[in-house]
Amino acid sequence: MSYFIYQVKCVKFSCGPHEKCEVKNGVRDCQGVGKGVCTISGDPHYKTFDNSTYDFQVVENEKWYAMSNNPKVAVAKLVAVEVYGNTLVLRKNQAGMIMVNGIMMSLPVNLNNGAVQAYQEGTYDVIITDFGLRVTYDLVYHVMVTVPGNYRGKTCGLCGNFNDNKNDEFQLPDGKITKDLLTFGAAWKISVPHVVCEDGCSGEFCPKCDANKKAIFEADCSIITNPKGPFAACHNVIDPASYFRDCVYDVCLSEGDRKVLCHSISAYMIDCQDFGVNISNWRTPTFCPLDCPANSHYQSCSEICATPCPGLSDIITCPTTCAEGCACNTDYYFNGTGCVKWDLCSCYHKGRTYKIGESVLSEDCQELCTCTASGDVKCEATKCKADESCQVMNGHLGCVRKGVCTISGDPHYKTFDNSTYDFQGTCTYTAAQGCHLEGTRLNPFSVVVENEKWYAMSNNPKVAVAKLVAVEVYGNTLVLRKNQAGMIMVNGIMMSLPVNLNNGAVQAYQEGTYDVIITDFGLRVTYDLVYHVMVTVPGNYENDEFQLPDGKITKDLLTFGGSLEDKCAACGLSFAACHNVIDPASYFRDCVYDVCLSEGDRKVLCHSISAYMIDCQDFGVNISNWRTPTFCPLDCPANSHYQSCSEICATPCSGLSDIITCPTTCAEGCACNTDYYFNGTGCVKWDLCSCYHKGRTYKIGESVLSEDCQELCTCTASGDVKCEATKCKADESCQVMNGHLGCVRKGVCTISGDPHYKTFDNSTYDFQGTCTYTAAQGCHLEGTRLNPFSVVVENEKWYAMSNNPKVAVAKLVAVEVYGNTLVLRKNQAGMIMVNGIMMSLPVNLNNGAVQAYQEGTYDVIITDFGLRVTYDLVYHVMVTVPGNYRGKTCGLCGNFNDNKNDEFQLPDGKITKDLLTFGAAWKISVPHVVCEDGCSGEFCPKCDANKKPFEADCSIITNPKGPFAACHNVIDPASYFRDCVYDVCLSEGDRKVLCHSISAYMIDCQDFGVNISNWRTPTFCPLDCPANSHYQSCSEICATPCPGLSDIITCPTTCAEGCACNTDYYFNGTGCVKWDLCSCYHKGRTYKIGESVLSEDCQELCTCTASGDVKCEATKSGAITAMGAYEIIKVCDNALVEEWFRVVVTLQACGKSGLKSVVAVYVYFNDLMITVNSKHETWINGKKVTLPRLLSNEVSVKVSDKTVMIERMSGLQVSYSLSQEIIVTVSAHMADKVCGACGRLVPSGDVIPVPSFLTMQEYMDGWNAPDFPTCRYEKNRIDWDTVVTLRESLS
Repeated sequence: MSYFIYQVKCVKFSCGPHEKCEVKNGVRDCQGVGKGVCTISGDPHYKTFDNSTYDFQVVENEKWYAMSNNPKVAVAKLVAVEVYGNTLVLRKNQAGMIMVNGIMMSLPVNLNNGAVQAYQEGTYDVIITDFGLRVTYDLVYHVMVTVPGNYRGKTCGLCGNFNDNKNDEFQLPDGKITKDLLTFGAAWKISVPHVVCEDGCSGEFCPKCDANKKAIFEADCSIITNPKGPFAACHNVIDPASYFRDCVYDVCLSEGDRKVLCHSISAYMIDCQDFGVNISNWRTPTFCPLDCPANSHYQSCSEICATPCPGLSDIITCPTTCAEGCACNTDYYFNGTGCVKWDLCSCYHKGRTYKIGESVLSEDCQELCTCTASGDVKCEATKCKADESCQVMNGHLGCVRKGVCTISGDPHYKTFDNSTYDFQGTCTYTAAQGCHLEGTRLNPFSVVVENEKWYAMSNNPKVAVAKLVAVEVYGNTLVLRKNQAGMIMVNGIMMSLPVNLNNGAVQAYQEGTYDVIITDFGLRVTYDLVYHVMVTVPGNYENDEFQLPDGKITKDLLTFGGSLEDKCAACGLSFAACHNVIDPASYFRDCVYDVCLSEGDRKVLCHSISAYMIDCQDFGVNISNWRTPTFCPLDCPANSHYQSCSEICATPCSGLSDIITCPTTCAEGCACNTDYYFNGTGCVKWDLCSCYHKGRTYKIGESVLSEDCQELCTCTASGDVKCEATKCKADESCQVMNGHLGCVRKGVCTISGDPHYKTFDNSTYDFQGTCTYTAAQGCHLEGTRLNPFSVVVENEKWYAMSNNPKVAVAKLVAVEVYGNTLVLRKNQAGMIMVNGIMMSLPVNLNNGAVQAYQEGTYDVIITDFGLRVTYDLVYHVMVTVPGNYRGKTCGLCGNFNDNKNDEFQLPDGKITKDLLTFGAAWKISVPHVVCEDGCSGEFCPKCDANKKPFEADCSIITNPKGPFAACHNVIDPASYFRDCVYDVCLSEGDRKVLCHSISAYMIDCQDFGVNISNWRTPTFCPLDCPANSHYQSCSEICATPCPGLSDIITCPTTCAEGCACNTDYYFNGTGCVKWDLCSCYHKGRTYKIGESVLSEDCQELCTCTASGDVKCEATKSGAITAMGAYEIIKVCDNALVEEWFRVVVTLQACGKSGLKSVVAVYVYFNDLMITVNSKHETWINGKKVTLPRLLSNEVSVKVSDKTVMIERMSGLQVSYSLSQEIIVTVSAHMADKVCGACGRLVPSGDVIPVPSFLTMQEYMDGWNAPDFPTCRYEKNRIDWDTVVTLRESLS
């Protein structure tokens, strides 16, 4: 026989500060001495734990619409208490109910064996805990928070720090004290997604009570302070002054509303009773009567357990005090929320209240309990079906059918509703997303799948397979990519699996043979990185099949796939245990199809069978091992072995289960060998386990920057993560490069004025050449993933400065990138030339890879890899390249290698010291263009010695107390000041030059994020804004955008000096217009109302209609068989003298081939005729000339890249290449004024198409040039007025 001897050991112990040892509720413990009481009432008025009072009109608050349609104050809408791992929510207008951990329950409730209780007492609901916390809310106006005395000095928030000091109440979360109420309130604000709120007012900015009305409302509220009134007994316990003041204020702002008056008085009543003061009845049938529910009557001091239903006192601790409220009539009993007959009393079971007949599921949905008419609760076992999940939906726990969608193989789709189809597109498609969520509490999400041809199947694959899966949820984008095992891209940053985002709201990890992304609302996405994708959503997202983005239903698969680009499928072979759960027929059919097309490829066979295996295991079916060493063996990585049912948390590295929620199911995959541990992606020895920190996984030795680059955290060999403060330098940006976050110095090169150059490496020089030069381009890019680009600047003598200018300025900026050439030209505001075609800004090319738009005073071209080029169309050019181009640039902007001493690098890589040699080396030769390479040293023009007046003008740049002072530490102003003085001096004090010089510094400062105050005045450098706009030193182009504008450009997150739209006007990309004059935005282009544009192949003509829609129609094409002269385009209205022009081409059959070609182009203006033949010989008004030529009426003729360009600044450009290509471009404002073979616009805005009964030659005959007669002319010329009439009659 064994004996056990137990001993009791005692140690010295004493209660803490503000505690005493006493018995409470039958338990001896250290109890708090005293209590702290905080009240929030009315608008809201706050009285802190330390009895300090303040008003903060922003618990969750809302504007008090019960007061008026345009309320000036706020009131409590919701009170939430988090304690012991539970969240309890009391919400306005939900009497008798409480939400506990997301589930709606009837009051009262009892949690954690009485540690937390919630019940109704009098006119308010109460939440209490076993340690003395007490929270009350009357669901309208008044909130009270009571904490025991041992929390003295241990609280924070709007109720204060409870330290008996009224002077430090406004304590911020970091412990610092502020005097500013708004700062204090905003610091304790909890961000709620998609909720718009305000931080209230402070001091003089708060609404005030009219002095004339105040006396009236003081009389109403005086019952609170009346020394002979019903509240007199409370005056010595709680000072009524603040309650009286708050009452007057609220009643005044509500213009005497009686409900507000009664709530204000009741607030004092509640607090007095909470302190144990006995208050006599203050209500009368005519003054603030309390409406009681059926079977009850008002009492100023009612006890909730006076006549309780049986079992009520088992679920709550009956208060020993009374409270104003409603008491049950005789023969009625209190059930927790109201008074009922004995046989209708509620049931009370395991801390919950059940109404008669109500059924409630247990937390795991394994038991269903029902309240019977006898008052007993009967429970029976239950369980969710295989395709259901136990989850909360709209506040109620239940078995919810989950939607499972699979995409596998070629791809085969099985939708959420088990419909199957095959859709073999190789684009990027929306597999699933939350739709029609308005008015619900469902979370938006999107799952996108990018497919590619399945080259693993053959060199010429006939089917497609998933290449990438992207999930957008909670503002995050998570991307799983084929062949990137163990990695995931989160918001553009590559990370090791697993990851945990938003405190567990989103998790991603590896499970078995696939990667998994899960959310806290039930979305689950898996991808095996090869063949199979599964999307699971909870049942509350149920919707229709084959639904298009506009909500319509289609039966056509191509329409469905091509428009919504959506839904799902599956694959597999039969496993007997699963057949009754998932029908194997479609999997078998898909397997045969894929294996057949792959000509028996065994990998395809194995993936097809595995797809069925994955889906069966997801439904909880136990599948025995189907693989063998010779049939579909699964190759496991080092230190692991195959298991048909492996658990990822069986042998986890320390900390892994903190970052992910370990699945309760198993999955086919690889399990770790003995003495090896799973680190999230593979099996390693214990000392090689990863670190897990703030939701991320770090490999040993890996260092990762925080999102703002303010902290660098490193995983040490001991498994700990050590973090240290860091920051980026002033010329660096915290950005993602190649999937990695880092401090990247961007290269910024500026070209301004005469021109003055500041290179990427901050070296400065002046180069006054008037030719065309490479400013910057990508060099030595072989073996990198960098994108090639080129920025070219054409300079000209600055005639705006004088008739005989000594310096040059930028005339044109051209950017070549992604196969496109974009040209910004001086004096062409709002326009850009793209690949030889004039377009209105903004434009979007290559699906956003290149964008061009107007921002502030300049035009911008940006790319998706970080190149940014700006040009103000006059004076200033800026080229910005991301830091990964360091050492990979060349041109006049330098090589960006952090070395100022080798800037003058020639195209062959050699370095020169001679500026002219350097400049000339980067000159781009333009045939027939005469230009100069500028000056150097002593030969450059100099400023007169007396330059003090100009230094005074420019000193605004360097003034330490001036508007640019904030920028001095970011960008040294010295070179800008020097350039300003030089340019203004040479222009002999020209004010425009001065303003442009100062603006150059302004632009660069704003580009570096410096906030510059307004430096312009009505008399000093005023900025003339176009119609319907006004100047702002910091304007945002997307502040009031036309609809569709933000679809074509990525709205900048910064502001820039420029012109902002007036009220009721909207930015269309170049100016401010009324809503009905907003432009159209279509396929990356901007169309003005009425503008028509031909597609690149001239097969389609698209027109922007007055409704804002773009209508496109096919155009006529075909062969021209007859020689002759044809009017290509002309101004139809001869009355437009100044704008009139006409273009004619002649076709001849030359040589033995008989092929017809353009032998000459004739361009006519009012007093000018230009003739160009196929050899590019040129005549002006019959006189042969050499090019280039600048004519007095703004017409220029020049040769560029084997193409003659004829251009008139007011809106016409004709190009004629040696390859016989003729391109005619007219400006937007001329679009509806022209006609000819290139197209004609009628007043309706439609284009007259080539009638179907005409051939192309017959159509062209209608545009024979009458002053170039042929034998065919009179016979064949078509009367287009007749055609228009015919067309109208046909329509």
